[in-house]
Amino acid sequence: MKIRLKVKTLLLLLLVFAVAYLWVIPQGTLAIARYLDKKDSPRADLFFERHIKMDDSIEGRLDYAKSLVKSFQKFTIYQQGWGGGEETSQEDIAKAEELLKGILKKDPSRNEEKLYIDAYLMLMDISIAKGDVEGLKEHIDFGENKSNLRNDALIYKAYLYFVNREFKEAENIVFQLEDEGLDDPRFEILLAEIHLANGNIQEAKVQYDLLQNRDWRLVEHSYFASGAYSSRNFWLQESENLISGNNKIKGRVTYEGEPMAFVEIYILNADGGIRIGGESYVAITDENGYFQTMGLADGLYDVGLGLDSSLLTDKVFQKSETAYVDLTQNDEYIEYTFRDTFEVYSPQPGEIVEDDEFTVSWEEVADAAYYTVEPVIFSNPLEKTGGSFRSPIEDINGKGRFVETTAQFRISDYRNQTGGMTFEGEEWILGSSAVLGKFLPGMEYPIIVNAYDSENLLITSSFPMRMYYDEIPSIVIEGELSEGQKLVAKMMYTEAILHYENILKDDPDNVEAISSLVKIYGIGWKKGEKNLGRAFELIEVISDERLKADLLNSILSQMDTEEILEFEKQVSDGIDVLSQYDNDNSHYNEYKLYLAKEDYIEARNALENLENFLPDSLIFLHIYLEDYDLAVERLLDERFYPSRLQGDTFKSAILGLGKNPPPEEEMEALREFLLEMIKGGANERKEKIYNKLVKSAENEDILTIVDEIYNVRNWNY
Repeated sequence: MKIRLKVKTLLLLLLVFAVAYLWVIPQGTLAIARYLDKKDSPRADLFFERHIKMDDSIEGRLDYAKSLVKSFQKFTIYQQGWGGGEETSQEDIAKAEELLKGILKKDPSRNEEKLYIDAYLMLMDISIAKGDVEGLKEHIDFGENKSNLRNDALIYKAYLYFVNREFKEAENIVFQLEDEGLDDPRFEILLAEIHLANGNIQEAKVQYDLLQNRDWRLVEHSYFASGAYSSRNFWLQESENLISGNNKIKGRVTYEGEPMAFVEIYILNADGGIRIGGESYVAITDENGYFQTMGLADGLYDVGLGLDSSLLTDKVFQKSETAYVDLTQNDEYIEYTFRDTFEVYSPQPGEIVEDDEFTVSWEEVADAAYYTVEPVIFSNPLEKTGGSFRSPIEDINGKGRFVETTAQFRISDYRNQTGGMTFEGEEWILGSSAVLGKFLPGMEYPIIVNAYDSENLLITSSFPMRMYYDEIPSIVIEGELSEGQKLVAKMMYTEAILHYENILKDDPDNVEAISSLVKIYGIGWKKGEKNLGRAFELIEVISDERLKADLLNSILSQMDTEEILEFEKQVSDGIDVLSQYDNDNSHYNEYKLYLAKEDYIEARNALENLENFLPDSLIFLHIYLEDYDLAVERLLDERFYPSRLQGDTFKSAILGLGKNPPPEEEMEALREFLLEMIKGGANERKEKIYNKLVKSAENEDILTIVDEIYNVRNWNY
């Protein structure tokens, strides 16, 4: 049977097929790409690429670029912590740039005009996010010569003038465009920021009020590659006192000696917390990496940086010596430095360790005084999920600081390191790593190496600020968890106790059973569930003195005052054993013993003997014992971790107690308050403790001391 088609029908079918091929299929592919992108599927890239091959449209390219760079939210870095930002890689940024540059080579139709301009704006924002000054200038020059891009090019030119603190030139561009009849929210942003830089807070508020009163549907979430401006007016309202001063922080941000432009500089009151979001920026680095804040009031501040996360996938932040900045009618200059990472040669990612030892070797860092090695430990070792922590480990010779570029470690040395409670569901339960220790059979541990200078400041690291752990060197311990270890890993402690006690009936010297039970009983498998008598009884069976010291420390570090007094002899004997292997833990447990016995002079002396760190309890004890000069001296000691308490406000108040002693009843109230801090547990009764002293004391130095402790303990949260 023959099928005859009329020419008209054939042409219609060909037209349908052509439309399907040229429009329906490409649009369907683009729709799939958008859907997958909303679901954060990595397969979205594949469909975007297919669409471009079929129909290299401005719309498809722009959507693809936006899927790669979803926002310009800043990654925030303070001296006391960091976080935030998108998971954007340098490869994503580079690909997005390629796509957008391709758009600018096209001749847009009338319907594509807005998409074309959006691509141009995004390209300039990427240049700002990257700190690419020359790239931004090139894009501005390109846009100034095109009628449809000229206004946006001039606005970004004004922004560049603003960043370089050429305020008059920036204002001239804004006024010129306004005279030409252009109305744009970026004018208000630029004028407001210029006013702030010049100390004109009220004028800045006027501009941000104008911005706030605009139709929200016409205002973007970010401008100039920053999300700072959408909430800027609220920050101004709550921070007017903070920026009503004459003090300025000046400085520079560099990467391997080269300037980093467009880095936002943040400021927070030094209350121990950090705040991400970026609305608190007080300066932006210019094209040479320099910055100068607006005028700031006297006070103690935490200064932070804000930059695109893609910049941090190959960089390490080198902390400055400055912790909190104390501004008292003086300007402050700070250098912020980023460094290249260095390579770890061994182990390779996923390297299997077949025996009890493994070696770490790394690239030499020219100006390093020493290195440390840190494994990454996960709270859920079975799944490599949950929280993680890092701390330096010692080699087979007991050294934790390495001058050479290689070190050898013994896995068995770390099976008995401990931790504490974790909150699971509705109760506190012993974390499995507290019993299992580090380097478990079958588990993977990323390895990080850090390089430090002679002043104990981090120079650089093998681990950049932004990277996934599965991309770095790691070791996998050969073997499998025992039945008891599996029970502990699942935090099935009643079953684990029964299992290990049954083992000891047949094998009284079984090391795994003894070690596990000592920690389960001695730390307590659940809040309120301890058996210290059985724990100390099991420790006596151990003949390996180093293992005994490790287990004793795991128990002693978790004992409270009543327990220490009840088992005073065992604690004292344990300190003697511990002193042969670990001076700092020995002295700290000695401090706890004397504190329990209310011998505050000997408790203080024990803390004075610490080699690597000094807790704030030592400062409180010096004040309690009225050794004010020594209290201030210890605040400046390099062993004291950077803290708000190192500010002039706290130090002056301490010295003031000696110069103008308060009445004895007020000093007694201060001593009572300090003992609450020293003995712990004050956080649960913070309002009662704080209010009691504030109501009973009139001495300004006492009130200042209490307020500073209130802030450093984050009692305002």
